[in-house]
Amino acid sequence: MKRVTTGAIAALALAASGITLQGSSHREALAVLNEPCADNTDTFAWVSDGMHDKLYLIMDFNPLHEPGQGNQGLRACNGYRYEFHIGKGTSLKDQLVYRVEFINKLAADAVPGPGDPLGGSNDLFFKHTGATETADYLITQGAAPPDPDPVRDLIAAAFRADRSTLDRIRAEHPNAVAQARHSRPGLIVWAATQAPIETVTLLAELGFDVNAYGRGDAPVDEAWETALHHSALNGNVELASRLLDLGADPNLRDQRFDATPLDWARHFHQLSTAALLEPVTAPPPNGE
Repeated sequence: MKRVTTGAIAALALAASGITLQGSSHREALAVLNEPCADNTDTFAWVSDGMHDKLYLIMDFNPLHEPGQGNQGLRACNGYRYEFHIGKGTSLKDQLVYRVEFINKLAADAVPGPGDPLGGSNDLFFKHTGATETADYLITQGAAPPDPDPVRDLIAAAFRADRSTLDRIRAEHPNAVAQARHSRPGLIVWAATQAPIETVTLLAELGFDVNAYGRGDAPVDEAWETALHHSALNGNVELASRLLDLGADPNLRDQRFDATPLDWARHFHQLSTAALLEPVTAPPPNGE
């Protein structure tokens, strides 16, 4: 039997009355934890502006998650039927039903075996993020080694806090640092969550912006939050202190939740980093 999830059109009345509609999270509900695909977190409905000749409907499924939890990889699910039931006037009797189902029809892969070759992007990923021992192991097991790349090697050395290798790469490739800063402007954010504190110091010495926006959950450059946000989130007083000494601005707000590092510390009940940040963070304009 298919599971049926239904969206209500009551959101239309709320929108018309001027009430602000905000997203919700239902992860505290135990039933939803076991079946997130059936979690109708929100339903929105509105008509086209002016003409009122179109009705737009949106249902949100799968719960939201807090900053720093990373990409949860949530997807639409097979075996669920998502439905909009539309009534007319004050009646709840169905006048129209929209139904959406997702069905994957992918050819099954062969059962993996011990003789399957390694490779793909894993070796490059580990090399790029400083885990050279893992990268070297993958290569010894048959993975194709990545082509020489001074920028990637420089980043890997920084993530190992290997100053001697850094100095050698800079001497052999004078433009490597500038190229690294250009290709990975938010690298210091990734370093704040994935590398020792010395790496953050090294990157700052190399000219990486300590106030750059980036992501701490993936080695990509998206302007989400700063390194100081992540140190506050993780309760890492030593890292937060180092970042402040390096010139981190405690008043910068992240680009997704409009919150300061102090807000993050308070939200995640990190009393130690909150105590560090409170004296150096400007109070909000409303005095709250």
